[in-house]
Amino acid sequence: METRSLSRLHACVEKRQMVVLLVKYNKVTDDAFRKFAEHSSACCVPVDLRSFGNQLDTQFYPSISRFLSEVQLPFDAVMVGDIFWPTGQHICYWCKQSGIPCYFLQHGQWIYVQNKKNPKHLPTATFVFGNNIERECLSWNYGKRSKVIATGTPRYDKTTVSPNGDGIYFSPPVIHEQIPSSSDQYSRTAYRQVEALASADLPQLMLHPHYREGELSKLREWFPDAHFIHPMSDPLRWIQKASLVLAHRNSTTVLDAIACGKKSILMNFDRFPSCYDEGYFGRFAVEAHSPQECVDALRSEERLDCENYHRDAADYIVLGSASERIDRILHNRSV
Repeated sequence: METRSLSRLHACVEKRQMVVLLVKYNKVTDDAFRKFAEHSSACCVPVDLRSFGNQLDTQFYPSISRFLSEVQLPFDAVMVGDIFWPTGQHICYWCKQSGIPCYFLQHGQWIYVQNKKNPKHLPTATFVFGNNIERECLSWNYGKRSKVIATGTPRYDKTTVSPNGDGIYFSPPVIHEQIPSSSDQYSRTAYRQVEALASADLPQLMLHPHYREGELSKLREWFPDAHFIHPMSDPLRWIQKASLVLAHRNSTTVLDAIACGKKSILMNFDRFPSCYDEGYFGRFAVEAHSPQECVDALRSEERLDCENYHRDAADYIVLGSASERIDRILHNRSV
């Protein structure tokens, strides 16, 4: 642990503040943890699974036990960004064995994977984005064995809802995903979709590749006139500037757009797989079944109506201060 973090932990213990260990895992989780730490009344101490290098997802229990035991002062809770890989499973088990609450903060649209419905080890509670996924999880064995609460995510705590903006934010599906702990994944469906879209008469795009995309040169070849955003840049900053968002149906970008008040155009051609029925995102998104439908929807520049916005958005993402909601749960020991 960094000297600064260790010194802060000592100060928190002396003041008898709650100490929450934030287990950093990936870019989206890190952003959420950073914002939670800024607004929480707890003392938040980060540790980083990336210290395990390209085996961060596949650690065995002894190494996880050592990793958590190396924190030199006691902590009251652990918050993680994934519990489904072996590393996350062992963190849940270690917490249970140690009598320390473990909380899982959802970071993506992960409900479409079958093995997530009933993992062997579960956290004390899972903080999910919105009411729909809370209801979904509660219908699984997962929800019968662990508390599931729709809190939203701290990533959106300071996000302003506004349909106004200029330009199109484009988050393409990942063609070649470079995964730290397993073999790279190559999606021919994503390749065909993006290649087909590139041949359409598109308006000016702000193109933001996924941070694990391995085909950046191909994207630059296909979209030579686009403004490319650095893959590690915060998407919310750019989405708030845009007028519309272009994404695919399984992308967390759809939720980012809802949080910012922007309508999404969803690429739904070439049989792109999805766990969601068509029209799942209601008035917040338009399904485009061809590149030309994408173009037509983008050029229409139809904006979202902000009437009853927070109420309607809550099915997908609970807006407002997620940090405050989570903070209350941790301090009240209400789960």
